[in-house]
Amino acid sequence: MAVLYRTSTGIDSYNVESRVGIGLRASRLDVKLVQFLLTKATRWTAQEGLTKQSYVLQQDGIFGPNTRKALLAFQNAWDGKLLADGMVSPMRGNTTRWAPDRVWSIAALQKCYAMGESGVGTNMPSFMVSEIMRRACFDPEAAPDLRSHLAAIQASA
Repeated sequence: MAVLYRTSTGIDSYNVESRVGIGLRASRLDVKLVQFLLTKATRWTAQEGLTKQSYVLQQDGIFGPNTRKALLAFQNAWDGKLLADGMVSPMRGNTTRWAPDRVWSIAALQKCYAMGESGVGTNMPSFMVSEIMRRACFDPEAAPDLRSHLAAIQASA
């Protein structure tokens, strides 16, 4: 299920516990976190002209064809900086060293969520992304069980 990830610099962000994608056995809360972030992130990328459309996904915890389509559109909008494989993997170690010129989809989703919520451009510092993500547990667009889970994560940190 969705967990809190602390970087070596002490910055917190939400993370999936296991890979999320078609045919993978991910927890429903991991999938709901991805669906929630995708809805918010694709709205922002569409407003910025990076994607053709935004996706409003039902946060049902099932990674189906609509979630995959939205994820692939989001990943493709990053011009090769994200691996467009239709999967979200957990952050591990230093996210900037995952692979040459690629970043984690979960980190990119959170950055787009934060940019959409704040109106700050793409040069938003990581600490600001972290601060905005902490407030995601209060976002009325998040499924109620996801909100309560994110709040519990924050409370235990």
